[in-house]
Amino acid sequence: MLALQQSLKMRHIQYIEAGRRLKLDVVKRKVNDIALTLGIHPAAFGVQQQAGGTISTNGFTLENTVVTNLFEWENRRRSQPKMVSGTKKEKLRGTDVAIPPLVLEMRIILQKDSQVDAVIVTEHRNLSTLDIGNVLLVMTQTGGYPSSTTKEYLNMLSNHPKLQQVPFLCFVDHDMGGFSIFQTLKYGSKNQAWGSQNMVCPRLEYAGPTRQDLRDSVRMYRPQWVDQYKINHPSDTDAQVGERADKWAKSMRTKIGGKFSKHTAKDLEKSRSFEKLGWLELEPAVKREVNLTIGAKIAGVCTDP
Repeated sequence: MLALQQSLKMRHIQYIEAGRRLKLDVVKRKVNDIALTLGIHPAAFGVQQQAGGTISTNGFTLENTVVTNLFEWENRRRSQPKMVSGTKKEKLRGTDVAIPPLVLEMRIILQKDSQVDAVIVTEHRNLSTLDIGNVLLVMTQTGGYPSSTTKEYLNMLSNHPKLQQVPFLCFVDHDMGGFSIFQTLKYGSKNQAWGSQNMVCPRLEYAGPTRQDLRDSVRMYRPQWVDQYKINHPSDTDAQVGERADKWAKSMRTKIGGKFSKHTAKDLEKSRSFEKLGWLELEPAVKREVNLTIGAKIAGVCTDP
């Protein structure tokens, strides 16, 4: 029986129709449909879990009770609800630690007289190197769409008693993909509407970067660029350093301006889908950035600050 269970857990489900394999997103929908019909978690099919995001903590530890054998846990849960067979405890602490799938319970272990200051959700992992203080840094996949594992875990964090007074802030790329990630994390998606109750974070707030933040970033980062340049080129005069810095700043402004001046048919299509879903009316800051991205006019607001 154990060998059978391991085989079921490790196998990959593949659908072949008329001699052609279906696309991955179609397979996912079929797996979810079957799981919902049977009333079980999609992971029970033994499909390899989609890679989750990562999490970074500073000054505290997250202790998770994780399901390691879904079949054993489910059987014991039905016959002996108080049993925790098929699970194990894992402690997460440090930088860029993988978020585990199928977390049943979460415990936040704080040092004496300390507290979590914020939960920050980012699209990329490059912020994990920042000195962030007592901040819980939750990462989605680098440059990618948030996995079910990440969304379920973020939902658990948002419902944790120790985090009820803590702000949840979201930083994503300033493009339609980034705005879509924010929408999915906070409001859910049509493809996974079946799990919205456990896969959304209603407390999440859009924190940028805004169009103006990106424009200001050149001026704000210039002193650091100059300091690093002086270290790499100690023989250059102040005039030479200033000239190089001016060229760098001009190049960066051109690059950022070029990004702002471009939008595709897909961008327009995505913005229309946002409008149809209605969530932009609840997020005026995001709506403004979406309209600026596609070059639309906003009453009383300049589209090119």
